[in-house]
Amino acid sequence: MKERLKELWNFKIFRAAVFLHSFYFILAVILTLIFFRNQNDFIVFMKAGEIFMSDPRILYNQDNYLWDFRYLPLVAIFFIPFYLAGFDLGFVLFNTLSLVLNIYTSVLIYKIALFVRHSDHEKNDDRVILYTCFYLMGVPHVFNYILGQFNVPFIFVILLSLYILLKKNQLKWQLVAGILIGLSIIFKPISLALVPFLLIIQLNVKQKKIIFDFPRSFMRILGVLIPSSLN
Repeated sequence: MKERLKELWNFKIFRAAVFLHSFYFILAVILTLIFFRNQNDFIVFMKAGEIFMSDPRILYNQDNYLWDFRYLPLVAIFFIPFYLAGFDLGFVLFNTLSLVLNIYTSVLIYKIALFVRHSDHEKNDDRVILYTCFYLMGVPHVFNYILGQFNVPFIFVILLSLYILLKKNQLKWQLVAGILIGLSIIFKPISLALVPFLLIIQLNVKQKKIIFDFPRSFMRILGVLIPSSLN
């Protein structure tokens, strides 16, 4: 790992991405803790954690929130530790978690890109490094950090699921990938749109028939249902 980091450090774009993303993180923490304490999504998440501890039955009473809470119940459980830590420490811990997940997300982007690129593409990984750095340099990261949004864990579990589906064919790994998609649905229900793409359907043009891989498709959908049903 150390040798690989030394190689990457030779790329100007990589150094720029590291410095810029670090700047995003530090700037967000300073701005939020000083100026935007009462104007971010993290307050809503912390409040959901507080309410879930005291009385889960009023979790969706929107009068309790600065902005509407539109997530599934298990999200509130996730934020209980951050609520117990208090706003300042909880916000820093949550953003630190997002920072770490952004690093691992970048690694996943890099590995997935190398895996799916075509054989006639260049043999080195310069362009893959470039695109991975573009992800780290993206301006939306500033808003994710300042507002304490839940986008980074959401993207991470989706990409981790995709990486597993690309690399692992065993049924147990299909189940794990499905569970990760189920978690993404808990984080943001919009990822329900991904579920139909978990079905493995192949069209054999020569034989004029459709092949449905039932075992792997079933394990994927079962995985989705396990965390989703807990809500």
